[in-house]
Amino acid sequence: MTDFVNGSAIYGNDAREETAARYGVHVATGVAGIMYVYPFKLAGGTLATTLIDEAGEYHMTAYGRSGYVRGVADLYSDLLSWSKHIGGGEEDGHPGKRLPYGLTVKLAYSMIFPTGQYNVASPWGSPGHNVFFFIPNASFSYLTQPNLLGDGTEFSLTIWYDIATKNHANNYQTGDVVDFDWAVSERIGKWQVGLAGNYATQVADDRINGVPVNGNGNRLGAATIGPVIAYQIPAWKSLIKLKVALPIWQRNYNRVTTVLTTFVKEF
Repeated sequence: MTDFVNGSAIYGNDAREETAARYGVHVATGVAGIMYVYPFKLAGGTLATTLIDEAGEYHMTAYGRSGYVRGVADLYSDLLSWSKHIGGGEEDGHPGKRLPYGLTVKLAYSMIFPTGQYNVASPWGSPGHNVFFFIPNASFSYLTQPNLLGDGTEFSLTIWYDIATKNHANNYQTGDVVDFDWAVSERIGKWQVGLAGNYATQVADDRINGVPVNGNGNRLGAATIGPVIAYQIPAWKSLIKLKVALPIWQRNYNRVTTVLTTFVKEF
């Protein structure tokens, strides 16, 4: 998996661009992950564990200064996820089609571990964050029956709740964040094409030494939307996906465009 990010501005607490910053960021990372599916069921559902990490370069410009950092980021893991197809049968809707028509749910407990490179003195940040994140999350996906467009329309939503520990290197405490990832796509043979988006909002203040940052808590907010396309390769037991996230709103956050390419292989 590769991830390319291009940022052209930074926005303040009033969701307006901070033009004096003349901010820019360019990120290129390579991401690798593995999933282990347990050889037994729980309440009819599938149990799995994932590990994902990335490494790359981060180039930034702000207030007339430029710099870059590179290195390995923090380790992400779905420590345990449980998923189950609930509605409809795998062969419902169309003869010969083995698709999960109806509702599929997934519940997971995820974490980010502070394994990445971290430098508290760096003015440009670090690939690692020096904190743990605790991330309970839930996903819902519903695939309709075949229609005039193809083999079915899929609606999906994932809700994340991010809880961070205090960074004891600088006494910075990031506030909790709620994150909604959604997608609407059409399955057409081996293809899946549609739109995906994200909305994130911080529900508690950032604090340093117990005091709200900038007097307002520096609460993050962001929303994106963009195209997503995937292609299955049954002979390889694999999938290739391209996703583009275009910024439409941000608060105390960078205006960034993200291009993500993914290759998934089953062993």
